[in-house]
Amino acid sequence: ADCLHRGVLWCGSRDELPSAGAYLIRSRSFVRGPLIAESIASGARDDTVINSAETIGICSNKVSALAKLRQVGLPTVPYRLVLTRADLAAALELLGCPLVLKPVYGGLGRRVMLVREPAVADSMYDYVEHYGQNFDRALIAQPYLAGASDVRVLAIDGEAIAAMERTPVGDWRANVELGAAAAPIGVDAAIKAMGGEVGERIRAGSF
Repeated sequence: ADCLHRGVLWCGSRDELPSAGAYLIRSRSFVRGPLIAESIASGARDDTVINSAETIGICSNKVSALAKLRQVGLPTVPYRLVLTRADLAAALELLGCPLVLKPVYGGLGRRVMLVREPAVADSMYDYVEHYGQNFDRALIAQPYLAGASDVRVLAIDGEAIAAMERTPVGDWRANVELGAAAAPIGVDAAIKAMGGEVGERIRAGSF
């Protein structure tokens, strides 16, 4: 981030970056992350940039990520793409309430809404129409899984090496930034198999 602010990220050059054997890009911005990865990469397949611009792009886009998981036969929470008010009405009819609305791009639990009653859905979508800009207006709707936890896995070269479980605390969202509890869990055979399948589909060095 410091290098970005000082304007020293030159395309294909690391002359003014701290010397390192590998670079792991961690940005809260789905726009900045891929741009930084692309700028410091020395070529199309630069193994020292652990998470490539392509990988970050896929993982930052919930529709793309869900599609990749589905394509390798992994179960995912059903979703409906919501681009209009009519799409929201169709999602409510198909998935029922409570319903989670979240932006296609984004993270940290930001701009994620829980629709508990169909009667308030239109009012919540008013907020999206009035204040949402560009990508903020592209949403997915998913059924709310009460009491469900969230498992995150770190995989390198398709091998799962670490995992953690996030459990909501004081909020219905399982985001650590919002107070959720996070605890390491063992990488069992199922997680290892899943890491290999997802890595092959995404073709990612790290994800």
